[in-house]
Amino acid sequence: MLKSFILGVMTVILCSCVNTAVQPTTQNVEPSEPNLFDYSYKACDLLLQRATATIDRQRDVLVASFVNTDRLDESSTFGRCIADNYITYLVLQGYKVSEIKLRENVLVKQDAGEFMLSREVKNILTTHKVHAVLVGTYSVGAENVYVTAKVINPADSVIISAVDYKIKMTRDVRKMLGMP
Repeated sequence: MLKSFILGVMTVILCSCVNTAVQPTTQNVEPSEPNLFDYSYKACDLLLQRATATIDRQRDVLVASFVNTDRLDESSTFGRCIADNYITYLVLQGYKVSEIKLRENVLVKQDAGEFMLSREVKNILTTHKVHAVLVGTYSVGAENVYVTAKVINPADSVIISAVDYKIKMTRDVRKMLGMP
C-alpha cells in the first residue's frame, strides 16, 4: 500500500514537470499597421520631457490643428486627428487643456481646422490665462508624412519645446489627407 502511494505521488510529480504546451512550428504574424495614437502620444511625451520652461498643469494649454506646410491656412482630417491625439495625451497627463474650437479669438474655417490669429494671442493670454500653445505642421512625402510639433509661450513667442517625427503612409493616412 505504501509502495502504491509513493508510486502515485512520484507519478504526479513527474507529470507536473512535463511541458505539454503545443508549440507552433511556424509563426505567421503580420506586422501591425502603424498606430497614429502611438506616434502622437510618444511625440507629446517627448515635447513635455524636452520643455525648456515649466508647462503649468493648472493653466490653460491650447492645441491648434496641425496644418500642411505647403498651405498653412489649411488643415485636413489628418491634421485635426493628430491635434486631437495631443489633446487626449495632455489631458491624460493632468494638463488643463481648453477646447480651441470654442474660442471666439480663433479663426475657425469649416473643413480646415482651427488656426491661431497672431494678433489675438495677447488677448487670449490675458483673458484665459493661457501660457502655452501647441502648434504643428505636416509635410506629405511619397512614403511618409513628416510632422513637427512645437509648444510656444504666447507671451513672447519663444518655442518652449519641439519634436519632429515621421508617420508611414498607410491607406488610413492617405484617406485622412484626402489622397487617392
